[in-house]
Amino acid sequence: MCLIITTSGANSAIAFPGDEKDDDTQRKIIEELTTDQVKRFLDPTLMINRLPYDFQMSFLPGDAELMTHKTRPWYAINNSNAIWVEIPYMVYSIPDVSGWTGIGDISVGWGFLIHENLRRRLTTVAAGVDFRLPTGDPAKGTGFDTYLVKPAVLIATNPTDLFPIYITARYGHSFGDEGISVRSFEINVQTFHILPKGFFLAFVPNFVWNMEQDFNIFSVALGLGRALNRRLSLQGAYVQRVAGEETFSRGFTLGFNYLWGKDKSSQ
Repeated sequence: MCLIITTSGANSAIAFPGDEKDDDTQRKIIEELTTDQVKRFLDPTLMINRLPYDFQMSFLPGDAELMTHKTRPWYAINNSNAIWVEIPYMVYSIPDVSGWTGIGDISVGWGFLIHENLRRRLTTVAAGVDFRLPTGDPAKGTGFDTYLVKPAVLIATNPTDLFPIYITARYGHSFGDEGISVRSFEINVQTFHILPKGFFLAFVPNFVWNMEQDFNIFSVALGLGRALNRRLSLQGAYVQRVAGEETFSRGFTLGFNYLWGKDKSSQ
């Protein structure tokens, strides 16, 4: 996340030749971003290299707090294959108890674009799989202490030109005699609306059914972001999770998404 701080006082009156021109140039770049250029930051099936980062702040029951720093470098091999790795770092804070910090379970993944036809309402079908490694510490709550595989199928549709919809169905299954046993089914829906001058709104409901322990978690995220240029966007969101009939956690996320390299979708 990049913060721009402005100050008042004597220094604020100092100007240099070309400052006004640079400001006008940057403003023009933002205003000239097309809808398709902003969509590049939001489309999970676009084959372009990405470097996203998210800071998540969650307020848990009992006044506990969980901070998660997460990055997911994403590399497009060609116009239909991509690989990625997800690295979380977690910080727990519990009142009257010393907190815990540490690396969470690292995941590596592969995605494959099965079908794409932008002229139709059903635009894209893709598949992928995540392999989660037991790099976290279950005693600190940063890991499951088991290997986990999560195959997924994604369908993208565009019933209107204003709100494209990405639906992901994912199954999770753990392996090994040790650690936490996991069998879960997840449905994630992502939709967004692009506003003028690079701004965008995002709405992401998510449902997870834990079949092993027979309970479910429903979460919803409401986000706002802005594409600063063709390579960098900033975003934030309010997130609330409900387990059963009670609110499990609420919080917010802040982050950025940097696109690098060549767009390989057109190759």
